Amino acid sequence: MFCTECGKEIEAGTIFCPNCGRKVEGSVTISSRNASGVKPSKLISPMKVLITAIVIVIIIVGILIMRGPFLQGCGSSKSQFLGKWREVGKTEVMEFFNDGRVSITDKGMTAAGSWAVLDDGRVKIKANLLGMTVVGIGTLKGDTLRINISGEISEYKKIPS
Repeated sequence: MFCTECGKEIEAGTIFCPNCGRKVEGSVTISSRNASGVKPSKLISPMKVLITAIVIVIIIVGILIMRGPFLQGCGSSKSQFLGKWREVGKTEVMEFFNDGRVSITDKGMTAAGSWAVLDDGRVKIKANLLGMTVVGIGTLKGDTLRINISGEISEYKKIPS
């Protein structure tokens, strides 16, 4: 027969389980294997399964919450780029519009183009400057937008609206 508390095999006529100390209720005898063919001591309790599932969910939620700060600048959303940005120490102003247009103004001249957020959170900017198409890739780190055009990096700060 087996202990109803811990599942260990005990001798018939035993009053207390020698393993866990629980009082043996009656003398129920079962085979050494249950209907599924598994020894009772090898069964996983539903409570252990529930606790394991809860721990896994907590870990996944924690990972999703923590990835935000670590990916700042890598997982940028479109709304973070919207608005006007001024080149640090210079006069150029770049404005990102919600419809994907970009306007670049410097010393009375304006260039138009388009922009999109790439899968990795960077921004790709295409503009027509004096008949030439220029492509830049930008990354956002905090309040600074760094744009790389042919190896030349320009930094921009957001202009408060």
